[in-house]
Amino acid sequence: MRKRLASMFGAFALAILLADFATAAPTFTGIGDLSGGQPFSRASDISGNGLVVVGYSGATEGTEPFRWTATTGIVTLTGAPQMIGVARGVSADGSIVVGDRSSTASSAGGPYLWTESGGIVPLNTMNGAVVQIGAYAISADGSTVGGKAFEYPSRGSLATGWVPQTPANTPGTTFGLSADGSVAVGTYYRGQGPMPVRWTSTEGFQELGDLPGGRTFGEAYGISADGSVVVGYSEVVEPYGNQAFRWTNESGMLGLESPPSGSVAFSVSADGTLVGGVGYWGKFTEGVLWDEAGHLHSVRELLRSMGAGDAMAGWSLYEVVGISEDLRTITGNGANPLGRAEAWIATTSPADVNGDWVVNVFDINLVVSHWGEVGSAGDANGDGAVNIFDINAISAGWSHAPGSASAAVPEPSTWVLLVAALSGLALWRGWLGIRCGR
Repeated sequence: MRKRLASMFGAFALAILLADFATAAPTFTGIGDLSGGQPFSRASDISGNGLVVVGYSGATEGTEPFRWTATTGIVTLTGAPQMIGVARGVSADGSIVVGDRSSTASSAGGPYLWTESGGIVPLNTMNGAVVQIGAYAISADGSTVGGKAFEYPSRGSLATGWVPQTPANTPGTTFGLSADGSVAVGTYYRGQGPMPVRWTSTEGFQELGDLPGGRTFGEAYGISADGSVVVGYSEVVEPYGNQAFRWTNESGMLGLESPPSGSVAFSVSADGTLVGGVGYWGKFTEGVLWDEAGHLHSVRELLRSMGAGDAMAGWSLYEVVGISEDLRTITGNGANPLGRAEAWIATTSPADVNGDWVVNVFDINLVVSHWGEVGSAGDANGDGAVNIFDINAISAGWSHAPGSASAAVPEPSTWVLLVAALSGLALWRGWLGIRCGR
């Protein structure tokens, strides 16, 4: 057994000596803006696969919807050149976009649904009547659209039309839908102002409550794939002192860690573990992520700690509005080095194998738990196998606290991580021959 363990250490040590310690860094990219109009862009949503961002950009008059991919860059919706309006939601595969457009001499205004093959399809009908409504969200599978009709929160489809989601046609808006469209979240107006609400096809309408302090006031913006997790904000100090919340049926509404001047949660991952939004420090605004425990993290500092500081030079990151299904890609809005409003997209480091936007011991744990597997979680270097080279990648990509040394110098060292990983692996698989009573 000792010879076997010694040979393993020798082989892994040789692998380290031969390995390239460089690891791919996280990415940060400004989305740009459409030509011919005011130089700004704003992201509204990201597809579940993380490949498509939608929003709107400056046009000659007003704004124009855009769709962005890494291949095409920022482009107008095909078949809808110079359409004045916005894009607000996108399906999981990025093939369907919904939003609103202004009336022109050649087309009626109102909500629309777009596909590359079919172009623009107007959605401004409910039960056969033309109404003024807005499309704010689309389910991951593309079957259901959420928004408002005559200012009432609604959901619908091309087959069913629009159906109000609150009792007695109470004014409000549907902002989010579960993956299959069976659960909707948003706001409705009652008394002092908006209230966060949830609706299901089986349970009907449900008020989500509020956080202590302030008025009974808030909105729900994001929802997990299965509809069990809802995020938004609730007022805690009157007036305008808002705090981000995370709601489940079991826990009710819980406040997320918040900076002194407040916070708002706009988006949540499909599995409900990662929340994106904005934090306020006086007049300073920062895009933030909350982990599963509700702790607050600056997106700028997370990216900088993984080595993406140069890519963000001169940028201000104001908010996070979308998270991909695998947690690895986010989109948001900020100001570019010229001081102009611009949407952005960022990906975490490949060494962040568990997708929590930090490269640390939990990534080592995941590698160990999948050691020797092919094509599984824990593959930090993308070679298809989980082995010592993934320990190397995690070491090279280890997150550093703000202001610490460059991420080019791994901390802790690969040797330390190697010993920790092999010790854990040996104990886990029983390679040390430890038995009860010996």
